[in-house]
Amino acid sequence: MNRVDVRDIADAAGNAILRDGYEGKEYPIYGPDSLTGNATADIYSHIIGEEIRYGGDNLDAWFEQSRNILPDWMAKDFRIMYQYFQERGILATERDIELQHEILQRDPRSFEAFVIETAAHWKHS
Repeated sequence: MNRVDVRDIADAAGNAILRDGYEGKEYPIYGPDSLTGNATADIYSHIIGEEIRYGGDNLDAWFEQSRNILPDWMAKDFRIMYQYFQERGILATERDIELQHEILQRDPRSFEAFVIETAAHWKHS
């Protein structure tokens, strides 16, 4: 899965709305790297300095845990989305990355950069 930084979504939307040349076009937004659950956990582990383990692909167990902290409708929606990711994946093509660069006018932010910034925020909170 190519995890996308929500700031890239915001920047793409802002460019599409505020700049000329994007009317009537579609632009995919993806993160630059294809990551598994284990790879995602490894990035957190490396940046935070503690072992973070991926919880696995059991969506029923995930759903039951998530219902304790999320509204039921949100947990259900996330479960549907995660099932889709598990069954089909979400991988950017080379063309997707080219189009994304066109709308962002820069490279997309990496998941590692997101974790570095997030971990720094956690330390100061």
